[in-house]
Amino acid sequence: MAASPQEVALEIASDWLAEERWLAARRAELEAARRPPRPRRPLSRTVEELHDALLAVSADVWLPALTDLELPCSRTICCPLPGHEDRTPSCRIYDTSFYCFGCHRGGDIFAFAGELWGVPTHSRSFPALRERLADHLLGAMR
Repeated sequence: MAASPQEVALEIASDWLAEERWLAARRAELEAARRPPRPRRPLSRTVEELHDALLAVSADVWLPALTDLELPCSRTICCPLPGHEDRTPSCRIYDTSFYCFGCHRGGDIFAFAGELWGVPTHSRSFPALRERLADHLLGAMR
């Protein structure tokens, strides 16, 4: 049996539509391949991840960034504690901490930044201190 002219026309039209759909999908794939990838937005960090990242920063990075002092090869520096009336350099800055033999204060990077900027570390202002330190050392947080 021979197909009617209407059936032949319908089959040709459906083949043409299928081919057009395939061509449109292929054009979209090629266009997507040519487009440069979108830059990834930095993921927002949780407070714990931010805290740990700041504690992992060594003194040879945070000391010059906060005080413009370079950590010598001996990995220990002697200087007066910022904001401390001291005639002798009684503050020792080690790889990840500091200690002042004059006033017996010491601690980690948060305590040092708090001493430097005059912000108490055991108060409501600690989150602001942590964010300021993160912006200063790690770049933009969010």
